[in-house]
Amino acid sequence: MSNLATNPPTALDVAAQTLREAKAAEMEANTTRVAAEQALIDLIGDLKDEGTTKAETAYFKVQVMSKLNRTIADDAALVASLPEAVATRLVRYKAALDLKELRHLQTSEPELYAQAAQFITSRPAKPSVKLELI
Repeated sequence: MSNLATNPPTALDVAAQTLREAKAAEMEANTTRVAAEQALIDLIGDLKDEGTTKAETAYFKVQVMSKLNRTIADDAALVASLPEAVATRLVRYKAALDLKELRHLQTSEPELYAQAAQFITSRPAKPSVKLELI
């Protein structure tokens, strides 16, 4: 006797299976897209390190945008080695919220949390779903 005969799928089982199938199709489509992009890049060839390389056929205009991602290995050393006026223009600092500290304030120091919360915008993130086939 099969498991389906004794335990027919529930609506949750059907929805979970639909998600599994959609994720598999998405992965396959992504792999196909990446391969198609690489084929175009290979056919155009000789890309600029940065900027746009263009090609045109009777049917398509193709643009390949290239860029270099740059990071600073040790920003303190870089800033110290340059004149201050140059360093402040070259290296930007972005405020980042420390969630662990924020949660600590929320539970341990509610007055300070209330003061800080005035400057914090919270928006719900997209929920994530994890499936495991049993």
